[in-house]
Amino acid sequence: MVSTIGDRIRLARQNMTQEELAERIGRSLSTVRNWEKGRTTPSRGDLILIARATGARLEWLLTGEGPSGLESEPGPKASAASVDTTDDDVVLVPLVTARAEAGRGELILDTGVESFIAYGKASLRSEIGFLPHRLIALRVTGDSMTPTLVPGDIAIVALDDVELIQGGVYVLRFHDVLMIKRLREANGQKLVLTSDNGAYPPLVFRRDEASQLDIQIVGRVVKVEKFI
Repeated sequence: MVSTIGDRIRLARQNMTQEELAERIGRSLSTVRNWEKGRTTPSRGDLILIARATGARLEWLLTGEGPSGLESEPGPKASAASVDTTDDDVVLVPLVTARAEAGRGELILDTGVESFIAYGKASLRSEIGFLPHRLIALRVTGDSMTPTLVPGDIAIVALDDVELIQGGVYVLRFHDVLMIKRLREANGQKLVLTSDNGAYPPLVFRRDEASQLDIQIVGRVVKVEKFI
């Protein structure tokens, strides 16, 4: 048995450099170095990312017991949508670098993956009532959705959930701008975008006008990680 987690991470890298592993899992080079030297210990979520990046079995990385799985090909680099992991009970939600403005909107400058948030599938299903196929996490800026969302909160967004639920909170895309608003229909003819902060007036569009302006529903906010 390979004695330490750091040793197992080093072995799992095989021909991959520390820099390459750090890039694949969204961590800094110094973090990977500290893990391998035993100065710090990776979290279970970090080990899930390492398992996916290298092809190593999660149980082996955690305990050193059983087959390593290293004879298999390394897993693909994670993309900007939620991914299942080598652990059947866990889903990884990518925190993308685009930010969603709870206000007047913010330009989408980048849609790379900053890091991942690991959730147990059972607890996520229990909390939100279903398990979406595609999830992303977005940092919130602006104050129009306070107190529901405050700057620094992380909104978990179901990309497949674009059917309108009256009063649901959605991420909307307007050209190259993302915004978070509460959404409802009025008489089936108008789309009303409201803010939870009363200082912001509602935005009202006719259905045909919304289509012409290319206002698109990106997904519904199904969970919020509060900024503390």
